[in-house]
Amino acid sequence: MALTRRQFLKSGTIAVSGAVFLPPWLQAVAEAADQSPSSSKILVVVELAGGNDGLNTVIPYKDGKYRDLRKVIGIDQSKALPITAELALHPAMSRMQALFQARKLAVIEGAGYPNPNRSHFRSMEIWQTANPTSVEYYGWLGRYLDEDGHPRNPLQAVMLGDQLAQSLLAQDADVPLIEDIQSYSFVAADGPRDKALALLKRLHSQAAPKNSAREHIQTVSLEAISSSEELRARVKESAAGYPDTAFANQLKEIAQIIGGNVGTAVAYARLGGFDTHANQATRQQQLLTSLSEGLDAFWKDVTSRGLADRVLLFTFSEFGRRARENGGAGTDHGTAGPMFVLGGAVKGGQVYGDPPDLRNLDGNGDLKYQIDFRRVYSSVLSRWLGADPEKVLGARYEPLAFI
Repeated sequence: MALTRRQFLKSGTIAVSGAVFLPPWLQAVAEAADQSPSSSKILVVVELAGGNDGLNTVIPYKDGKYRDLRKVIGIDQSKALPITAELALHPAMSRMQALFQARKLAVIEGAGYPNPNRSHFRSMEIWQTANPTSVEYYGWLGRYLDEDGHPRNPLQAVMLGDQLAQSLLAQDADVPLIEDIQSYSFVAADGPRDKALALLKRLHSQAAPKNSAREHIQTVSLEAISSSEELRARVKESAAGYPDTAFANQLKEIAQIIGGNVGTAVAYARLGGFDTHANQATRQQQLLTSLSEGLDAFWKDVTSRGLADRVLLFTFSEFGRRARENGGAGTDHGTAGPMFVLGGAVKGGQVYGDPPDLRNLDGNGDLKYQIDFRRVYSSVLSRWLGADPEKVLGARYEPLAFI
């Protein structure tokens, strides 16, 4: 039976590591980049994995009920960073406060969905597939890529990190997972690189039966070798100063990729570790510092590259935390939480939604969501990416006015 390229790649017959040579999705990068309009929009998604505590991120800092619920881990009012008369950011987020004040950053309060699930796995799956009612394999961004014709440009979407997000799983589109741009090149295991490269080319240039596994292996190898330097040549180092964190490095490489004009429309990064059941104060301080400083450096970078009006970034987490602190100076799994949106076209300096209502919690003592997260996705799809939200989300959701 003839083996299609897609069947071959999905079968797991061969794993192509970036430490050996580039994967085949780069075969048309040069052509796609030349055809990509310089005004095309770029979406960057930042996943805050683990369930970020929204109440200590965007704080109802003047609400006495907040103090009652969080006698140990509550943020001192004098240290919180005000953004409105009622809300303030965590003290670690001074860079994001400045972005908010510069009207480049907006806050979406109380994002969630009906009948919330408090399982990490299931709730993250819901956010990534945009389907709270049934299990689905393909992600919402993957469905967008399929609708948008991703195969025309192998780098239309990229993920930085070591595990592909379900958001990007698609039926037809292949999304590359990049740990490090510099590792995407041919590396000789032993001996001179040029000699090993020439030998590999000869081995893979020999005739093979059409549509066979051997032909696919040859095609993968030759396309990878011939296209690797094209991407590397287009990537330009950043002049912005990034903090020395893994998360900031993801954003730095995203800026390099989109700055290389290779036609990337969607990029995805992940900051993990937000499951703060105990000793939350120290851990969240570290994570929100990493988030705030990373976003600030990224924004300076894309601005210096002339991309500020083309880039829109938003953050999400699979759920917030319980309103009341637990006995371990932490918080347990909750429901709704804040999202952040950053960009030159964002109507920033505003909070979309009301402050958390701590006197009207659900039966589990959790916040009631006020904005369905699919409204955010609908806004991004229709007003930023120019897509039909109903085809991607399966229904229509009223857009928000942050774009």
